[in-house]
Amino acid sequence: MSTWLLIPCQRARLGMLEDTLMSLQHPREHVVIVTTMPDRILPSDVFDLAGNLQISDVEGQRISTWWNTGIDYIRDVNTDPEYEICAVSSDCAGNPYSIPRMREFLRSNDLIMAGPNYHTDQPQIFTADDTRTVLERVPGACWMIRGETGLRLDEQFRWWYTDDDLEMQARQLGPVGIIPDTGFQPLPDSYLSETVAVWAVEDRQKFIDKWRVQPW
Repeated sequence: MSTWLLIPCQRARLGMLEDTLMSLQHPREHVVIVTTMPDRILPSDVFDLAGNLQISDVEGQRISTWWNTGIDYIRDVNTDPEYEICAVSSDCAGNPYSIPRMREFLRSNDLIMAGPNYHTDQPQIFTADDTRTVLERVPGACWMIRGETGLRLDEQFRWWYTDDDLEMQARQLGPVGIIPDTGFQPLPDSYLSETVAVWAVEDRQKFIDKWRVQPW
């Protein structure tokens, strides 16, 4: 069994990426960085910290496509029948125990997807029948899935609600959960560009049309 770390990142955020990778200290052979054109990271930029660099040539902030690029690569090279994919934002720092703690929580509770719990001091587990709220959901900046499930991102979602849709997919397969004390730090609210702000409105409606519920 192996656990892969997946991080999409542009070269402008290289310093943040280095800090994140150094904080997690994940084995470099199981670290996959997905970088984008034209501002792409070079292999020499991350040689000591990441053993796998993939390039996505899709224009704009298409996080679903970036994640799928990494997921597909991992599935092609992975040799274990059971494995995990932990996707984090390039500025989502943790510690060397963050990923192992989430992995143990995911496997010991037979979860499909897991993430950090920033709001309570108790683990929480949700099923397809439970309502998702802004607090009772897996955070988009840090999540882990069981790789052997075949889960992928729905690329009709471009930025916001991409992770929400993935969690809804996961809940159809089994329980998902969040756990405190992972060491992962919550990220502050980020500024949305004018384009992404428009996408957020459009993609929220796509989520409602697909699932017949509000995302949160």
